[in-house]
Amino acid sequence: MAVRLVLSPLVSGSTYRRGVYLLLGGVLLLPYVLLGVAFTQLLLSDSPRALSLLLLGLGTVIACAPAFLGATRALETAAARTLLEVDLPDPVGDPPALETRLRSALWFGVHLASGGVVTLALLLSLPMSVSFIAAQFGP
Repeated sequence: MAVRLVLSPLVSGSTYRRGVYLLLGGVLLLPYVLLGVAFTQLLLSDSPRALSLLLLGLGTVIACAPAFLGATRALETAAARTLLEVDLPDPVGDPPALETRLRSALWFGVHLASGGVVTLALLLSLPMSVSFIAAQFGP
């Protein structure tokens, strides 16, 4: 009985849908990581500091803009409803209130951060476990 209780999440479809939701957050985080690497290299290079900081500020504003868009809110809501099986209410008001925009931007950020952590853990643990298993059978 206890074994069935422990193994039941492994055969549940909702477990894999939630995993896809988290991996989607990790995939959406990749452009932000690449932008951060590019700006780090730009700031560490011999380029003019004022121009680098201006580009960094402009890039930050552009990178933060998608979190506040209505399309992002609609896609996050649809993904949460479908993959997490959560009944989320529609935002009230034609132009959403500032609180709704901030909440959806925060949810987008949390989704990217948690997805990034899960993706990084998966990308580190999967090759390591395969190499440990292979080391047991080979020289």
